[in-house]
Amino acid sequence: MSHTITTPEADQGVQREPRAFPLRLGMANLGLFAALLPPVLVTMALKIEAVAPAAKERGLAMVLAAGAFGVLVANPLVGRLSDRTRSRSGRRRR
Repeated sequence: MSHTITTPEADQGVQREPRAFPLRLGMANLGLFAALLPPVLVTMALKIEAVAPAAKERGLAMVLAAGAFGVLVANPLVGRLSDRTRSRSGRRRR
């Protein structure tokens, strides 16, 4: 009575992510943002200083807050739209 029991996962040969993948992905994102954001923030500050030198801090805060709020609203909406899309590239696999 020595039967081997196989599970569906064992038969399909499921490949797992390496343990270091989330760390590498996080480091790549950090590097990308560290490279792209400083030039944008510096040029934004210089442009606002040219437009309103007396209230440059307030202007920069308002512009950055408006952008952050826009992203806060747009990301879930676009994600929801992407999940509801019937095209091959739009929906998530379950």
